[in-house]
Amino acid sequence: EAIWVLQDATARIPGVLRESLMQMRRRDQVVRGIITKVDLPKADLDRAGRLLQSIGVRPPYYPVSAVTGEGLETLRNLPELRRALEGGADPAHQGEP
Repeated sequence: EAIWVLQDATARIPGVLRESLMQMRRRDQVVRGIITKVDLPKADLDRAGRLLQSIGVRPPYYPVSAVTGEGLETLRNLPELRRALEGGADPAHQGEP
């Protein structure tokens, strides 16, 4: 399964520390980046992408808005996320997005 890292599109610092991410991640594990709050006027997707990249999360990134629903359907269709939402996630990692 994947690790999902959320990055606020209005933030100026990464949402998670690189060291923390590397400690959580297994060698073969995929890390996906989700950029949130893309509907806000101060949202800066380029900066959010750079912040994700600075902590080792590679593209593609998934921009989403809980308010407008933008990008949510794309997320729902990702096989790794569907498995996790359907209960197929590793029980040792319950609660991880």
